[in-house]
Amino acid sequence: MYSSAARLPVCASPYGVCILPTCGSEVRIEMVTSRCNYVCSTWMQILLSGETSIGDTLANSPYSASWNGPLWAVRFEFALYLITAVMFSLSRMLTSKLLVILSFSVSTGIAVLVGSELIVLPHMTDVMKTLVLITPFYFAGSLFYVFRAVVHLSRIFVGIASLALGLAISFHATLALAAIPLTYLVLVVGTRRATLVSRYFSKNDYSYGVYVLAFPIQQVASSYQLGELGLLVLSLISVLLASLAAVVSWHCVEKPAMQLRSRIV
Repeated sequence: MYSSAARLPVCASPYGVCILPTCGSEVRIEMVTSRCNYVCSTWMQILLSGETSIGDTLANSPYSASWNGPLWAVRFEFALYLITAVMFSLSRMLTSKLLVILSFSVSTGIAVLVGSELIVLPHMTDVMKTLVLITPFYFAGSLFYVFRAVVHLSRIFVGIASLALGLAISFHATLALAAIPLTYLVLVVGTRRATLVSRYFSKNDYSYGVYVLAFPIQQVASSYQLGELGLLVLSLISVLLASLAAVVSWHCVEKPAMQLRSRIV
């Protein structure tokens, strides 16, 4: 799992480009400050409202609602990091395993009750409801981590998990129950026999950079009418540029940020 120290810089990079034009021989402190303030205010806008558009800069884009659709999850991640910090501040009273079990159980129970509408909380917004429904998936990963020594991956359990996942997602009320089987299946896929390629990518994880940067790159490409060259050409250009950007992001931002964890945490 990425640390928040690694995620936030790479997420911010598409919104930080407005600072770049100030770099040069005629840099002015007030210009840099105003651009930094703009980036900070934009990020507060994302965290508080989930809004990822910037003025009318996408007026000529086929999809003008957002510069970076994947950032819809950032405010939920941020909230869950805060919940985790509060939770582990209680670790002196409870063990980490017990804390994770309680957190997963309580969040799953609340999600099922809310999803089935057995309880209706007053003034619950769509944002709050989404947070409630995704929290069990967050703690399911934590649950598998703290009990990693006793987790066994086998074909039998894969079949059971697949059946459980199918049943859980069949009904909106039981969607939160998909957290355990889905996490198990993701672990199975992620721990398949290593190849030369997978061993390389286990040390150099470009996936998050591709996930975060591909969308704004496609928006820029579309703004320059590259879509008129055809979907295949646009896709190839986007894949190439997003991959290159992800490599730069990993080696220049994410990896150095993760190496700072020992100094921060």
